[in-house]
Amino acid sequence: MKPLDWNPQLADPPPPGLYCGVPFKRYLGWPYLSNSTLGQFAISPAQCRAVLDGELSFGASDAMLMGSATGALWVEDLTLQEAGIVVFSGASRRGKAWEAFVADNPGRIHVLAKHEAAALGMDKALRASIEAEALKAGCLPEVSLVWDCPETGLRCKGRVDLLDLERQLEIDLKTTRDHRRKSFAKSIADYRYHWQREHYRQGLEVLTGLQDWNHYFIAVRNEPVHSVAVYPVAFAALEAARHELLGAMWRFRECCLADHWPADLTEQSPIDLPGWAYKQGGRV
Repeated sequence: MKPLDWNPQLADPPPPGLYCGVPFKRYLGWPYLSNSTLGQFAISPAQCRAVLDGELSFGASDAMLMGSATGALWVEDLTLQEAGIVVFSGASRRGKAWEAFVADNPGRIHVLAKHEAAALGMDKALRASIEAEALKAGCLPEVSLVWDCPETGLRCKGRVDLLDLERQLEIDLKTTRDHRRKSFAKSIADYRYHWQREHYRQGLEVLTGLQDWNHYFIAVRNEPVHSVAVYPVAFAALEAARHELLGAMWRFRECCLADHWPADLTEQSPIDLPGWAYKQGGRV
């Protein structure tokens, strides 16, 4: 299956397929299961339901704003203006001046000058990275996926930063405070980035019939001096994610069928110290 260029005549939400050029806000409106929804579900089914119902929302963090701006510049090769990102000259996202700026720029992504400066610095570092640029060459940016999970039957969605069908290559750009291997591996576990890779792997296999996809993280440091690390995703991480993700998807399906979204965690197994505590002789 080849990606389709998005146009307003296509069904919305669309049937299973790969779609290029879908506006991000339109993608967000598709009522299909995403990795971010599963992340909320992992915290608690009740929180997931509150987010889906619009009762709970989260403002964009500094890291998210820097990530959006960097993705527009490097992944999509757009200017900030072309990406609908506007820069506020003030020092913080509060106060009457900020509120007036937001009101005067509806439907835009509103960032501060510090976010712009960081994004420009990260874009420069990424373009200077021979390895990152080689991986990016020939890739399609921001490809939206829609597929039916073969295990649970749930209709799913995902949005791949960079995709190359010929090389069976899926790339995720991450901005981070610390791109070094040990610290970034911790971020992968903490933020369940490996779930996202497995979620997209499933979708790509279903839609293309191709297996053995190559998944990469490109991690760029979001503080000066901006620098880049490129990491292929270990098979063991995907295998761990497969078990965890499918378990969450089955529980999500059960909550949907029963229309019951509990807030309490019902895990009954004994709780233990983290591994690092034992390495320090059990002292925490």
